[in-house]
Amino acid sequence: MLARAHRPPVELVAAGQGTTLIGLPELYESLSGRVALSSVDEASLVESLSSRAHPWYDRLKRAMDILIALPLFLLSLLVYPFVALALKLQDGGDVIISMPRVGEGGRIIQMHKFRSMTGNDAGKWGEGGTTLRVTPVGKFLRISRLDEVPQLWGVLKGDFSLIGPRPEFPDVVAQYEKEIPYYGLRHLIKPGLSGWAQLYGRHAHHGIGLEETRDKLACDLYYLKHRSLALDLTIALKTIKKLLTRSGV
Repeated sequence: MLARAHRPPVELVAAGQGTTLIGLPELYESLSGRVALSSVDEASLVESLSSRAHPWYDRLKRAMDILIALPLFLLSLLVYPFVALALKLQDGGDVIISMPRVGEGGRIIQMHKFRSMTGNDAGKWGEGGTTLRVTPVGKFLRISRLDEVPQLWGVLKGDFSLIGPRPEFPDVVAQYEKEIPYYGLRHLIKPGLSGWAQLYGRHAHHGIGLEETRDKLACDLYYLKHRSLALDLTIALKTIKKLLTRSGV
């Protein structure tokens, strides 16, 4: 198990710069891009994870969300008629579906997507998974990421940010909060369309995968602790690269 924050630091020698002292949790963070969950305690939460510790950053980030999301949203309106026509010709079903997710402060928000499956179970499926199937049009929407386009409206409304922890379904969150200490900390800030955990975390694909979710939480807490415009830009550029190479986020 990883050492807790109160244990003695490790000595690291930097060539030509003498000796630097760094704690094992900090060393783990710098090497892995994750917060060691075993080192999390109440004092560290108040000091480094509070959303109130970054007032100017939060304002600048909101301004950047609007400046980037607004032109993208307006441009995306050009594809709406074509997607709607394709979905209606396919099976006559809904064009846009809404799914509840847990947002900032634990508030339930709605995530909007172009429908890519045969229906909308709103995240209420059993242990074996959903019985819905991805449609032919939906497969194209997912590969091209066009199914995510309606989420830009959520960014403009202020429910989402472009960058932040990816929100989960309420029922899944309730299970995770029972099983994983401090899981609710990821709700200190607005969820995002992409985030650090989407780039580097292990994924359970909305199932109750506890080990994968602990890993994602460690990445989310790293983002909360180190969030900045520079880190947001890094995530944005890496996300664009993944989208262009279709390796997924």
